[in-house]
Amino acid sequence: MNFDSKAPYLIIAGKNFTKDVDPNVSKLKDKVKCLGLKGNVIFTGFYEDIHVTPLLKNSIAFIHLSLYEGFGIALVEAMRVGTPVIAHKGSCYKEVLGDGGVLVDGLNPKEVSKTMRDIYENEKLREELIKRGKEKAKIYSWDSTVEQTVEVFRRVARQSIT
Repeated sequence: MNFDSKAPYLIIAGKNFTKDVDPNVSKLKDKVKCLGLKGNVIFTGFYEDIHVTPLLKNSIAFIHLSLYEGFGIALVEAMRVGTPVIAHKGSCYKEVLGDGGVLVDGLNPKEVSKTMRDIYENEKLREELIKRGKEKAKIYSWDSTVEQTVEVFRRVARQSIT
């Protein structure tokens, strides 16, 4: 893909955005075309895990507006590499994100676009979000997960013995 000075780009990643049979995807792509933004919006489709970090590191912000999420590992990945996060203020995001990103009403396009613009235009805000996000991401580690899981197993084992 040949990027030029038209940046910033909006990169929409994920295999679901390549399914033109989905009326919502078709509608989105039509809107992009009608607004003359086709050269600035890139639909990546499916991507391998090895592409996550480069995608995130080269982003001004990571936007995750899912209305339901079991945990939100994608938010943690973005915070860990230093990408400001914008997420829907429902589901588990408030707990996972804390003050490490910005929570928005994911069903309110004006609020989402204003937040995107604020992060893009306000370098001080972007740097603060990066700093807070990296700090918040530290509490989520595989080592910590293993330690906590082992401790649960130990408690269960002790209770079953008594």
